[in-house]
Amino acid sequence: MNPWGLLGEASARTNWEKFLLSKEIPFLAIDRAPIKELKSISLVLIVDNDFRSKYTKKISLFEDHINPDAPIVANLIAASAARLTKYLKRPNRVVGIAICPPLGKYTIEFATTEITEEKMIATALQELKRLELPIETIGDRCGGVFPRTIAMLINEATFALQEGLASAEELDLAMKFGVNYPKGLLEWGDEIGAKFILDVIEGIRTETRDSRYRASPYLIRHAAMNLPLINS
Repeated sequence: MNPWGLLGEASARTNWEKFLLSKEIPFLAIDRAPIKELKSISLVLIVDNDFRSKYTKKISLFEDHINPDAPIVANLIAASAARLTKYLKRPNRVVGIAICPPLGKYTIEFATTEITEEKMIATALQELKRLELPIETIGDRCGGVFPRTIAMLINEATFALQEGLASAEELDLAMKFGVNYPKGLLEWGDEIGAKFILDVIEGIRTETRDSRYRASPYLIRHAAMNLPLINS
């Protein structure tokens, strides 16, 4: 079983390493592994949620040493897969995924670009099946579908809380019993993580330049201090 190659900052990489270990999928940290071992990689996964991360741009330094048949998987939370292609000599090996934390709970959303090779698509899908999660094909867009939708809803809930329209408990009860959500938005936000929600909102705003995607000051502060959205 060939290993996956992970590229990203330590905190994001650690979450994926734990998840891959639970699925018995071997992996290498691309920027730490011996160069000769990179030829064995069957898939490259960029794990950072911030497209501006130095690690995202580092992929070009390793491209020549990585197995040429390995697809490079962009993190759609950070940006569309198309944006990663500009860093590569072979942009036709790029696909993208969007997945919400906690890892293992939600569907993998899978996207390709207009120039992705069919061989790379087939290989990526085969490799991603090793995660034993449902896979849905979506269009190539920053934030994917579910992460984008839930992040926008949670962000609006933090605006309402910040402006004193209701308490956190009242807001969550309204969503659970008013529109039959499985959990309140703020509770959901704490399960997913404030920083992840902020990464989605900021990634979409950077890519679209649309003022609708504006993070609430409440969300920004709580993500910066790693605080829960409820009872903080």
